[in-house]
Amino acid sequence: VRNRLLTFDDPDKCVDNITDESTTKRVFIIVSNIFGEKVIPLIHELPYIQAIYIYCGDQKKAEAWTQPYSKISGIFTKRPALLDKIRKDVDVCDTDEDLPMSVFHLSK
Repeated sequence: VRNRLLTFDDPDKCVDNITDESTTKRVFIIVSNIFGEKVIPLIHELPYIQAIYIYCGDQKKAEAWTQPYSKISGIFTKRPALLDKIRKDVDVCDTDEDLPMSVFHLSK
């Protein structure tokens, strides 16, 4: 959304590209039902995957296979709702990056 948008029609190329990403980047992914069923099991545990969005015509089918995946941020059948959710999630990530943080090591 912010820096680049890549599209894929081959699940293997998609997974290869995602797994080659730098771990310092936050990745947001939009997939269809069929594409998602192949790709999500292979990428879900990657730490830089921020959110996954399912954009499809059959919400019930998507609900059936997406249950085990906590990074799925929603299943959408309408583009405006999908784009609104992505904007909100990106804004939350931007806010999280701006939060001040301190790390202390307490010795005994």
